[in-house]
Amino acid sequence: MIEDYKTGAILEAGGERLAPKVRESYRQQLLLYAAMHHNTEGVWPKRARLIPLEGEPVDIAIDPQEASALAMAALTLVDTYNAALAAGRDPRDLACPGQDTCKWCGYHGVCDAVWEAMSPEWEWSYHAVEGLVLAAQPTSRGLTNADVNVERSSVPSGTYRIQTDTPAVGAALVRAQRSRVRITNLRFVGGRLVTTPTSGVWSAQE
Repeated sequence: MIEDYKTGAILEAGGERLAPKVRESYRQQLLLYAAMHHNTEGVWPKRARLIPLEGEPVDIAIDPQEASALAMAALTLVDTYNAALAAGRDPRDLACPGQDTCKWCGYHGVCDAVWEAMSPEWEWSYHAVEGLVLAAQPTSRGLTNADVNVERSSVPSGTYRIQTDTPAVGAALVRAQRSRVRITNLRFVGGRLVTTPTSGVWSAQE
């Protein structure tokens, strides 16, 4: 059996009146793992298991035919990408940004394609914003408050108060006053955008 540990939720809403179901991206990931196992060991695992940090594990049945087709599709995409690079295409032109594609990617700060596509309609639980830092000030409680005029984001445009208790992020925002930045992995808390342990600040100067 293949076991895959996940830090986040492994279920998603199944639609109106439907029970929650395993995230499709996780199910496909397990099918790819099964295909890799078959490629190296010569046998197909009959099932795989998703194990969340909280909640009950969920078993996934492995269909060899579906897993093989998914693996072939993945390999075709890799071949197509490599051929495009060999032909001189700019990697940025090959990006396919989207709400689900980019949701958990750790490279939002340096990927122009995702910012060109990002929309407040994206249902992200962790937000990303790009805009001008109007002011940033440390507080006596070890926090830093920054007012940012947000222009491109997964939240509506406007001026937001962003609060952080991470010294490195706070220092970066203070240094970036009157400059454009990108800030990732933010949560809405009490009407403010608050940084998380994985938040980052990148320059967005043209």
